[in-house]
Amino acid sequence: MVFILSIAAITAFVMTYFLTRIVIRLAERFSIFDMPGSRKIHTKPVLTTGGLSFIATFYLMIGGGFIFYPTLASQILYHNLTALLVSQALIIGMGIYDDIKGLNASAKFLIQITCSLILIYILGFSINVLTNPFGGEISLGIFSVPLTILWLVGITNAINLIDGLDGLAAGIVLISSFFLSLASLYQGQEGTAVLFIILAASLLSFLKFNFYPARLFMGDTGSLFLGFTVATLSLLISRKTTVSLALFIPIISLGIPILDTSISFIRRLSEKHNPFSGDRKHIHHILLRSGMSHLQIVVFLLLITLLFNVISLAFMVMPGKYFLLILLIVTIIVVISILSLRFLEREVMPH
Repeated sequence: MVFILSIAAITAFVMTYFLTRIVIRLAERFSIFDMPGSRKIHTKPVLTTGGLSFIATFYLMIGGGFIFYPTLASQILYHNLTALLVSQALIIGMGIYDDIKGLNASAKFLIQITCSLILIYILGFSINVLTNPFGGEISLGIFSVPLTILWLVGITNAINLIDGLDGLAAGIVLISSFFLSLASLYQGQEGTAVLFIILAASLLSFLKFNFYPARLFMGDTGSLFLGFTVATLSLLISRKTTVSLALFIPIISLGIPILDTSISFIRRLSEKHNPFSGDRKHIHHILLRSGMSHLQIVVFLLLITLLFNVISLAFMVMPGKYFLLILLIVTIIVVISILSLRFLEREVMPH
């Protein structure tokens, strides 16, 4: 299995490198730029839709899997492939349109919910039972569908919203995908492990063009695809493990974007603003105003992401009796982070 993962990673890395160069030429030819704006950090137009490179790699690798590893491919796609492809195609189409023409928040959420319903009712992806790590199960009943939609739409937007600095979203998903690949392998989900390692290797290659100072942005095309795909694949891990464990791992793994989105949502509600409206009060905006450089912030948040992922891996492999200890560590980190951000926000925001 290590050989297959290595081949998949190397192939995805090389493929994404050359596909990204092609996307750059196409974006230059058709003048597809992300223009500066009031809620954006960059001050000059930057080529966008770069996410098409790792999206193409993802699908080409799946196609290659059918040819060279049919048994593994069948494990990956033991459910209705059409539903997965249709839902992802809608997400990708929405991202491309948003990058080129622009799309309002309501339309984005409607499409994301539609894609989630396709996965739930056609592909059978749903969170039906939560397993208590200390014993017993909780049946979600009528809350199953809403919770699954919340998970899929929430993670999709969390990755989309954290994509505010060069290389930040790509780096976070790269680290998380690598560790989620290990989690999948540990749970015997070899097919899912391959898909996560393809994402990780593709993003590692893409970062050559996307890291500060970025030559190319992934755009909503890339960030929405990454968020939706990671959220979907995370549910696949639950096929051979308890749901509470399956969700707890990616929740810790994606701690930074989830924390950022949650804080922003609650803050906007408390300020009586539209919770889905954009602003310049995300984690990276606050850190920028505190005096940290662009590069320092990205490296800092990626190191925190690495810490979260090490904790998530420890949670999975350590005995259940350590659950409370790990949960306490995560809680302390989150509380300190929230208090620090609130203090920093008051210091750097104009009164």
